[in-house]
Amino acid sequence: MDDNANISGVTAEEAQMSFLQRLSGIFFEPAKTFEDISRKRSWVAMLILMSLVTLGASYTLRWRMDPADAAIKGMAMTKPLLKRFLSAEQLTQMEAQAAKQALQPPSFWAKYSPIVLTPLTLYVVYVILAAIFLLAFMMTGAGISFRKSFTVAFWGMGPPAIVVTLLSILFIFVKNPADLDINPANNVVSNLGPLVDSVTHPALHSLFASVDLFSLWTIILLSVGFAAMSEKKLTPGKAAVPIVALWGLWVLLKMGFWSIMS
Repeated sequence: MDDNANISGVTAEEAQMSFLQRLSGIFFEPAKTFEDISRKRSWVAMLILMSLVTLGASYTLRWRMDPADAAIKGMAMTKPLLKRFLSAEQLTQMEAQAAKQALQPPSFWAKYSPIVLTPLTLYVVYVILAAIFLLAFMMTGAGISFRKSFTVAFWGMGPPAIVVTLLSILFIFVKNPADLDINPANNVVSNLGPLVDSVTHPALHSLFASVDLFSLWTIILLSVGFAAMSEKKLTPGKAAVPIVALWGLWVLLKMGFWSIMS
């Protein structure tokens, strides 16, 4: 059956919004915008925009940060895992080697591979997320197809991600390069993570960092989106139940990981 036809065979109302109108509407009239998206599901333009913004943050961070400092901070992210297999002396040697290599001129692949890998990675990530959402909503009998789940994932998670990435670019320019985090989004303080030290209390820090304004916004948009796409026309409140459950599971998994690694 055609996506634009309803169960009675009557042609549904055609989509009225352009991509820019949808992008604007998702901020101010998300319910109306998702209703339009449900008439003509599209995600390619959102993928392109997210890729461009992500690349902008990545290259801006690379330009602002000292390469050796970035290498050392990158190593610090893997320390909880590496310290289980390597001695403190070996870790120090690896940090020194990484900092030394970072000072070498980057290869052509290192410079330009993100242009290809960024959209590809985003696509794969959103395929996985759409499958997880689909499974959750299938268990509720909401009547969500994979295409619908995929579209809602992009339009529900994309706008908050774009805003936080644009803010991160701003803060990358404003903050002292020595104080920058190698994850662009972490340069925007939008959660309770800074209240707890990540080194002494990694699991608790992970919990506090999950209490995030952009996460809340994402949950709201996903709930509105899946409600609009559902064949049974769920309310946003009912659609929020599996979304919040998945978010809670993700928070618990992160806390469990850091508890094991600490």
